Amino acid sequence: MKTKTKRSLLLVPLALMIMALMILPAYACTAKPTLVTGQATASNLQETVLSNTGNTLVARITSTLTFTGGLQGTGPATAIAIIDTLTGKLTFIEQVTFTGTVLSSQPGTLNILIVGNGIVGGASQAIDILNHGTGGLKCLEGEGNQATAAGSSTTTFSLKINFDQR
Repeated sequence: MKTKTKRSLLLVPLALMIMALMILPAYACTAKPTLVTGQATASNLQETVLSNTGNTLVARITSTLTFTGGLQGTGPATAIAIIDTLTGKLTFIEQVTFTGTVLSSQPGTLNILIVGNGIVGGASQAIDILNHGTGGLKCLEGEGNQATAAGSSTTTFSLKINFDQR
């Protein structure tokens, strides 16, 4: 019984040390974030209704985004939108595979996840998460927000990015 208790007592510090090592790298090499602003304009929009039951419509929207400003490039985008047909309120999640440069970096690709809400045909706002870069964007991570004015196909974004060299 004493041997089991000693082993258990040794496992607790070991588990805590492993957890600390998993968390530490996330903060150890992080430099001060850089602000990046710009616009993304959607083209080639295609909408497919996935479900239309009661007052809820679910649609898949594909488009091509062209980025200007701190991000220079393009990317295919796929969004899933949930729309309340009575109120026009919408919630969406979108995935973009950006190809281009960020702040004059070397070219690369980057995943952008966008989660937001708004009104159909009206304004919307969202949170952006950037990660999983390749090429010249390999170590880039970031987050920020975006806003789209009513009736516009152009979104204005403001992101805090970090070329983390871990």
